[in-house]
Amino acid sequence: MIEDDHFSAVSARPYHRITTPATARWALVRSVSKFLGPDLRLALIATDAESATRLEARLSAGTTWVSHLLQRTAHELLVDPGVQELDERAREAYAHRSGLLIQRLHVHGIEVSCRPDGLHVWIELVIDSGSVVQALVERGWAVRPGHIFLRAPSSRRPTHSPPNSPRSSPT
Repeated sequence: MIEDDHFSAVSARPYHRITTPATARWALVRSVSKFLGPDLRLALIATDAESATRLEARLSAGTTWVSHLLQRTAHELLVDPGVQELDERAREAYAHRSGLLIQRLHVHGIEVSCRPDGLHVWIELVIDSGSVVQALVERGWAVRPGHIFLRAPSSRRPTHSPPNSPRSSPT
């Protein structure tokens, strides 16, 4: 089981694992690109012991090797109080912007069923999302159809709540 906590440091909500303690093989991946910068191209990974051994063997040589300079840079940024303060300001800014979007949608009769966190707002539609997504993209919005975030990506339209991660609210 791989959990992708891509918004970790700038999430307004506490993290809740979706795997149980009985899960034998697991990995929690936290990319630093959302809050330290996309050019770092680095992620932190916590795993069970066997998965850690396998991952270390795979990443230790060849083209998958991770620069020690990048690792040290990420570490220094993660422990820097100034960066942590910027993360807090980012959390507040994202929450404010999402709130404004939800208010504007409400004015136009569009309700948002789940509280967003971060960069994403999940808006359930009763029609095929393709034409809506295309129209928004043509107007300059960064938008993706929600079906690609569902467990069964072949679904054309969600008929239930967003994926079960408490911090998930894509589209």
